[in-house]
Amino acid sequence: MKRTPDQIRDIRATHHIEAVAHDLGIRLAAGQAGRAQLQAHCFDAAAHANGDSTPSLRLYSDGHWHCHGCKAHGGDVIDLVMAAQSLSFGAACDFLEGARTSPAALPSAVTRRGYPPMEDLRAVFRQLREITAASDVGRYIMGRNVYAPFVSELGQAWELPRHADHLPQWAEHWPRYGLRLIVPLVDHDGQLRSVRARRIVTSNGRPKSVAPAGFATTGLVMAGCRECDWLAGGRDAPPVLVIAEGEIDLLHWGESHLAIGISAGSWSEEYAKKIPRTTLVIVATHADAPGEKYYRDILATLRCGVCVKRWRARETT
Repeated sequence: MKRTPDQIRDIRATHHIEAVAHDLGIRLAAGQAGRAQLQAHCFDAAAHANGDSTPSLRLYSDGHWHCHGCKAHGGDVIDLVMAAQSLSFGAACDFLEGARTSPAALPSAVTRRGYPPMEDLRAVFRQLREITAASDVGRYIMGRNVYAPFVSELGQAWELPRHADHLPQWAEHWPRYGLRLIVPLVDHDGQLRSVRARRIVTSNGRPKSVAPAGFATTGLVMAGCRECDWLAGGRDAPPVLVIAEGEIDLLHWGESHLAIGISAGSWSEEYAKKIPRTTLVIVATHADAPGEKYYRDILATLRCGVCVKRWRARETT
């Protein structure tokens, strides 16, 4: 939808940067709420050698922002949404028009909608192609030691063509920005609820992967067909289950084991309840602050007696 200059000015004026940061899942440093200058953890932790464990992002009450670590910066809340979600200008405005307008509303629930409509997901899947060794996405993942021909066969990921059309509004910009490795997101019953898109080109400070803007991903994991069957109760619990951080590690481990992929907010006790004491759990998260937190969160939910091994993976670019 084309907006007039007055409408764009209204969007900038009515959306406080603290509220927008909250909707984007950007974590403020302790004791920062309500200040004119806010310290926060960068939305692209992967661009920082330490996972931005020491908050590098600065958010200012006039709307401008700057990350002293990865050097991302912008002049207003629209720029922040575009950078954090890899959205076009128009899609960022759409996101903001569905969000809160006042920091006074911060204690209330995030106003993101639920999961994307199924017709939107069908529109995406109609465009997808199998990943082959000769395709763009195939070459990208094979360069990261993933055997491309297995990936789509196992239902773990597909390729979004460079010139895909008839996509939902939240995915229209994905091919243009190289977000073409598509991984399904499922709930604890193995039901498809959303998708995640991984960038196969240089990120230039933008997030490496995104989910549909404006929709929830909390409690959803990345999983292929075998993993969905297990979550749905259609197959016995595996002798070994890998919980991997991110798309590439998921695809790597998924070649030889049942594996589910996690990102921020994915893991919940509902998944832990499905893992019996007889299953060996390998937690393959990155050797950085977010990876350590994922590991601790997972460990805290597993039942007593479950054998857990930690695998510290190197961040994949």
